[in-house]
Amino acid sequence: MNAMGMLQAALELHQQGQVAQALARYREVLALEPGNRYALNFAGAAHAELGDMRAAIDVLRRCTEVAPDYPDGHANFALALRGAGELDAALAAQQRVLALLPADASALNEMGITLRRMGRYQAAASAYREAIAQSPDLPDAYANLGNVLQDLDNMEEAVACYADAIAKGAQQPSVHRGLGNALQRLHRLAEAEAAYGAALALDPHDVDALTDLGGTLVELGRALEGCDTLRRAARLAPQDPMVHANLGMALDETGASAAALQAFDRALALDPGNTHALAYQTLTLHRVGECARVRDLVGLDDLVRELRLPLPAGYDSHDTLNQELAAYARAHPSLWSGRRKGISSELFLDAEGSPLVLRGAIDAAVRTYIDALPSDTGHPFVARRPSQFLLSGWCNVLDAGADAHVHPNAWLSGVYYVCAEGVVDDSVTEQAGCLRVGPPDEKFYAANDFPARVFRPRDGWLVVFPSYVWHRILPFEGRGQRISYAFDVVPVA
Repeated sequence: MNAMGMLQAALELHQQGQVAQALARYREVLALEPGNRYALNFAGAAHAELGDMRAAIDVLRRCTEVAPDYPDGHANFALALRGAGELDAALAAQQRVLALLPADASALNEMGITLRRMGRYQAAASAYREAIAQSPDLPDAYANLGNVLQDLDNMEEAVACYADAIAKGAQQPSVHRGLGNALQRLHRLAEAEAAYGAALALDPHDVDALTDLGGTLVELGRALEGCDTLRRAARLAPQDPMVHANLGMALDETGASAAALQAFDRALALDPGNTHALAYQTLTLHRVGECARVRDLVGLDDLVRELRLPLPAGYDSHDTLNQELAAYARAHPSLWSGRRKGISSELFLDAEGSPLVLRGAIDAAVRTYIDALPSDTGHPFVARRPSQFLLSGWCNVLDAGADAHVHPNAWLSGVYYVCAEGVVDDSVTEQAGCLRVGPPDEKFYAANDFPARVFRPRDGWLVVFPSYVWHRILPFEGRGQRISYAFDVVPVA
């Protein structure tokens, strides 16, 4: 059999799912023709399917070297690089694909996936939109755009994108689950329940859909049903910390505090820094009177801090920087178009102009904060201090307070004050417009005796706190606008 016949036989094995056997045949072809672009490409893809990303990268690099004008080789090379976490190189390979196949919808969609993993949400959204423009019936591009719009906190448009993906034939449970997530964040809870149900109809063992459905049932006031759903998820995925964290939250809602604490302990044994579990564990501990543990976890005296922003190079004062930041914030187009009025979309991951300057200064402040942390590795926050991290940030132009909340996808969170003049100043004796850190929302929890600190905003200063610590802006209606930039420190493995 000649090389072409051997290659065809290998492809048939590959298509039948016999990947290891196909790889052996590809090697036989390459023994005869070391520069065969098709054998190199398919062998690289087979290595990737078998989980050997280093071998895949090596073979596919050879493919791109012997056939630099072969787009499929660059495309699979990019997938292997992305699978190995080499995102910059993956993006370069995808750009090569688009140089060979301008405006190719599939290549644009794959580029969007890589950009999103890099945290470049706006660029990812642009890539997905271009993919849709080139191929309006590509369901994956609509679903992926929905995912990144959730990252950008544009829930209404995300819902529309998921609906389009489903209408155009997407049947993956993840698409229905994404729709449910966006609807849940819009507090359209009955619709979210239906979307999670659609995901589970496609895959009754989808643990993520069960976990999200359990949380939605709790929000709908059906905590016992939520517990049953989450116990089912825990049986399917006993090593998933988010399942146990959500189960703890649901059990606490039913008054089963001891069982809730066991669930939180299980979640934290699996993931010691799980922000969601820590946030709700503090509430249950407070309910059962373990105030010392609450104080230790919240860390108001040592983990919550007020810091002066390092003055960036090229600025003679914080006032000059703050004037630029205030102008940028007031003019940002997403400020009034998103789900949360007066709060912008992501600014730091694709930063430019004054937000880029601010991101650099906050980065320096965060590194100083990390270096100054105590050496207590037994504390779940301190033990998880990151050596590498991304800074996610957004601006706030508010004329009212905000309810208590946490930031469940980060390690450290904070806020930098740009302008609070007329809202809060030293002459104001009450706490209107101040940041209160510690207590949860008193509408849902008896929080009067929760440990608390109140920070009066000071232009040019920032306040940082563990992301699982509850915080809110106290009401200040009628006093003017309060401009700040909030941020999250997201660990990078």
